[in-house]
Amino acid sequence: MNWIAAYTILFNLINDNSDQNTYFSGSRFIKFIQKYNPSVPNYSLLMAERSNKSLSSSRYDYYWDLIGELDDANKFAFFTDVISVIKPYKSTLDLENIINGANLNSVPKNNFQDDIWNAQRLNRITNDIDKSIELGEFNRTVTLAYTCLEGLFKAYINKHLPACSSTSDLIPMSKLVRDDIDKKLKSSTSYPSQMIVCISTLTNVIANSRNSFSESHFDQEANRWVANFARDLLNSLARLVLHFI
Repeated sequence: MNWIAAYTILFNLINDNSDQNTYFSGSRFIKFIQKYNPSVPNYSLLMAERSNKSLSSSRYDYYWDLIGELDDANKFAFFTDVISVIKPYKSTLDLENIINGANLNSVPKNNFQDDIWNAQRLNRITNDIDKSIELGEFNRTVTLAYTCLEGLFKAYINKHLPACSSTSDLIPMSKLVRDDIDKKLKSSTSYPSQMIVCISTLTNVIANSRNSFSESHFDQEANRWVANFARDLLNSLARLVLHFI
């Protein structure tokens, strides 16, 4: 994430005191950022503290310093929150492109058609996956990716392997789907077998990530890159399997 570029655009939006709806005075900005860092002092104390440390009292400088004290999840939440305030009054498209571009659409998202078993639930989960990344809930992202794969494989098994519909564990389901697709392809054409082997390989990646980073194991240890990686694997794998459903 290019936070400096995002901040430059943000400051230009909130520095125009001709529109009080979008103008952020020092006091307003501090009250706003205190939601994400309660340890930030009020305006008078902050100015005194910065003066004692010979730090700039320029709003551009101390706004940036306060943002810089936030971790990435809270930075993202802060920017998203400010955007929601100023968007009704000014165009925030450039800022949204920077903020959302780091998190969404790394891989095209699937749209599960209504004729697929539990399609509405699968679509809801994929939307929740992107939202969980936006909110910095990376453990939840990995768990949702796992859950979505369960539903995707179950939909395939219900349609093509009804005799195996009682299978419920993710890894065995992925092997059933993999082997069935492999069998169908081998009967009609030659193809790179690694393409189908990846169904179980990528499933194992997500399953192991979910087990390692679930809240019951290491609370809040999953990072943004893990969450994005799991989301992208899910969408790539889903497009492959959906081709055969």
